[in-house]
Amino acid sequence: MSSPSSPLPTGLRKLSPTELFFSSRNQLGLYRSVTVTCRYEFSQLSSVVLIEQRLYRALDSVISSEPMLRVGVEAEDDASRTRFLHLPFLDLASHVSFEMLGSRKGEGEEEEEAEKEEEGRKEEYERLLVERLEGIHDLMWTELHLRPPWKLYVFHQHHYHDDDDDGEISKAYDMVFAFHHVLMDGISARIFHELLQRALNDDDDDDNIDKEPKATLFFPDPPLLPLPQEEAIPFTNSLSHKVKTVINEHLLLPKSPMPFFPLSLFSSLLPTATTPWHGKGIDFSLPHKSRLLPIIIPANVSQSVLEECRAHQTTVTALIHALVLSSLARRLPAGISSLTAATPISLRPYLVGKDGDDVVDSTTAAKLRCLVTSHRYDFTATDVSSMRGEAAASAASASDDGSIIKNDASAIWKAARDIRAALAGRLSAIPADDPIGMLSYVRDWSSFWKGRDGKPRRDSWEVSNGGVLVNEEDEEGVSRSDEDYCRISRVSFANGPMVAGPPIGLSVASAASSSSGVIDGVMTTTMMMGEMTIVLSWQEGVVPEELMTGLADDLHGWTRGALKHTW
Repeated sequence: MSSPSSPLPTGLRKLSPTELFFSSRNQLGLYRSVTVTCRYEFSQLSSVVLIEQRLYRALDSVISSEPMLRVGVEAEDDASRTRFLHLPFLDLASHVSFEMLGSRKGEGEEEEEAEKEEEGRKEEYERLLVERLEGIHDLMWTELHLRPPWKLYVFHQHHYHDDDDDGEISKAYDMVFAFHHVLMDGISARIFHELLQRALNDDDDDDNIDKEPKATLFFPDPPLLPLPQEEAIPFTNSLSHKVKTVINEHLLLPKSPMPFFPLSLFSSLLPTATTPWHGKGIDFSLPHKSRLLPIIIPANVSQSVLEECRAHQTTVTALIHALVLSSLARRLPAGISSLTAATPISLRPYLVGKDGDDVVDSTTAAKLRCLVTSHRYDFTATDVSSMRGEAAASAASASDDGSIIKNDASAIWKAARDIRAALAGRLSAIPADDPIGMLSYVRDWSSFWKGRDGKPRRDSWEVSNGGVLVNEEDEEGVSRSDEDYCRISRVSFANGPMVAGPPIGLSVASAASSSSGVIDGVMTTTMMMGEMTIVLSWQEGVVPEELMTGLADDLHGWTRGALKHTW
């Protein structure tokens, strides 16, 4: 990224405590990338192909409107000086790559043979895509003072300009948006794809298709960054919450970077240490080898799951927590007595207005930003043993028709309702006594993380829900179906390994379509679920692979049960 006449980067605001939390993890290699992958599909009748010119024009539109896509980070290794940088130009060639995965279509294949070969190529492509994603999650962000820490990888199964074939072109592209968490959260990444899809569909400029793409974008004026979440949301902390946080930190870190009070004054408040199952303890020396295992839930099944959740007065996130609880209770050794689950929470609903130029609300704020906190749910020994007993009874009476799902359904739905109720209670309390409000007291982020090395993990797993991407409608409210319309058929969200966090991650995302029509004289919009993906992620060596494949098998089985109406 260079330009002989461009000015040098200039400093913007310093990073907030939450942003330092994310930045310091990256600098130590503890949490590297978040990815959201979308499958963009064009009709086979369409004349549109995704070439650099078209994609660059669409990205220009998105980047120009979103300041966090065009900032760098200075001095990430020194929290006292870390700040965002205004980068006056951006070279898209260093942020975007195209890559074909898998083998090409064979010549002269018979129809039956061709169908088998095509199915084999699809399976090969999906496998290679997962392998590339794992590699992306292992990469470190470098030269943050020169380039914004994000990339867009475009993968496709067939080459789109080969003069030697019969004119076959790619009509489906998996675009992987990978980014440093300091820039934004997972929901922002989903919004990025929504903005990109809209820009691609609004683009009808084919005049310059044969010219060199415009790769360098110039931004002479510094951007107005969104406020950090600590300023955008009025967090408050009670004295009891502060004391509890300090005690927990000292218990975790004997040489805590949060030295407030002599702990002897609060010895009666010290909790009895009950460490939940957490796989292998935190070990910074373990190689950072990402493992991902995607579960693709078809549209009809995901719609059934959503309807069942509503009928049982719970949510998809809570249900997945309950399913993981049931699976681990059955698969982990009997001596495991407690488990703890974490859930990231979007803080977007809690934005408030502020006086002056920086208006912060859900309609005028920058769409791409970091607004997230977390909730922890503890499963007691009674919870685990009860679920283990239900699972054992179900296994003993299971038949080949999947009745194991039906037999322990009541325990799973009860757990899902309990989790949902606890999460609702937490949501109603925000922004009071939130952990985010305590991050400003951390004085040394390097010590904060290094003090965790060799310690037990706090959580057993995390379920992060990136939400639903709804394919856009046109201005008249009629679902877009013309041949040149770009549709997103799959959304896949992955956090990658959390070296100092939960040993197991489950990232959930869905695609959906909407249709509008007049019912009884009223314009009504109906949303229909598309594919749902659940990506299991872990660091190789932290949990046994057979445990993860078993968990995936259980989730597959339960979703098949939803389709069979055994729930």
